[in-house]
Amino acid sequence: MSKNFSLEKEQYSYDFKLALQAAKQAGDFLFESYAKNNSIEKMMERDVKIEEDIQSEEIILNVLKNTDYSILSEEKGEIASQADSELKWIVDPLDGTYNYLRRIPFCAVSIALWKGDEPIFGIVNSFCLNEIFSGIIGVGAWCNEIPICHVENSHRNNLENSIIASGFPVGFVFSDDSVSRLLEITNAYKKVRMLGSASISLAYVASNRVDAYREENIMLWDVAGGLAIVKSAGGDYSSQKTDIVNQFTVSAVSSKRI
Repeated sequence: MSKNFSLEKEQYSYDFKLALQAAKQAGDFLFESYAKNNSIEKMMERDVKIEEDIQSEEIILNVLKNTDYSILSEEKGEIASQADSELKWIVDPLDGTYNYLRRIPFCAVSIALWKGDEPIFGIVNSFCLNEIFSGIIGVGAWCNEIPICHVENSHRNNLENSIIASGFPVGFVFSDDSVSRLLEITNAYKKVRMLGSASISLAYVASNRVDAYREENIMLWDVAGGLAIVKSAGGDYSSQKTDIVNQFTVSAVSSKRI
């Protein structure tokens, strides 16, 4: 591990290493199961749950239970802590389940630690592509332990030369207003990319592969890890709560100049 990646003196060193361990273990399991016939647990109108979602969550929670923090996870929801702490793990054991089911490699494990409404660090394991993105607020961001370095490019500071990642999450309402709003926003950019994984989209914003991200009615566990990495890498984000618990409209940029 490089010296730049060393967190021995950082406040949340133990928690970060624990989360990294959990993300790697879950990612290894999911990668090994990737080529198998997956068992569909529940088929919904615009979503699907498979056995690997649940097994990945169990792997992660088994590691994170060694802390006194509460947990918000996609499959099990809120898990209260025995201790009185503002700290909370936010877990998506398999972001991009339908991609995973259809053998589209944009799927990931996302783990974040937040304090109240603010991220502390995030990890996104894009296990099919062998990339682990991570970031700690005030410390830095990495891809496979290599620091993410932002090089300002004036050409890409203009929206007409930039790429935005977006999509239609499960909670997206296909009304005339919401569709028109999304088209108006994305039309300002040169290119639009829809990867089917919010966590990977945000990791790509953090690493300057795309320049911006926006999704409406996205769940917090989908974006918590990625938003922490964006902020750690020098980008910025905004979020607005919807009427549904843990659901937000989220925008993020790789540079505050965009």
